[in-house]
Amino acid sequence: MCMAMTYARLGCMINPYRTFKLAPKPLSFIIYHKNEITADIEFKRWFEREVLVDSPFFKNIPNKPNVKILTNGPRSNRGLGSDVIFYIFGEINFWDNPE
Repeated sequence: MCMAMTYARLGCMINPYRTFKLAPKPLSFIIYHKNEITADIEFKRWFEREVLVDSPFFKNIPNKPNVKILTNGPRSNRGLGSDVIFYIFGEINFWDNPE
């Protein structure tokens, strides 16, 4: 729900890049999870299908934000170099201890 709320707030801004003093490139939502496939299914697909497609509010959002949703596993670094505006850390307490 917090991801949807952040997206909605961005959609109400006329120019979020000027507000946050960022270059005009896609903003990122990053989802870290113990299993990257689970992150994709439970978070990314849910948001893209059930929130953005099925919700009447998000279909008619005033200023559709340019956001990409990235999923990461324990050894992934997909979010480097992007302007991250939102993070989810799911089940990180179950990651294996490298020691």
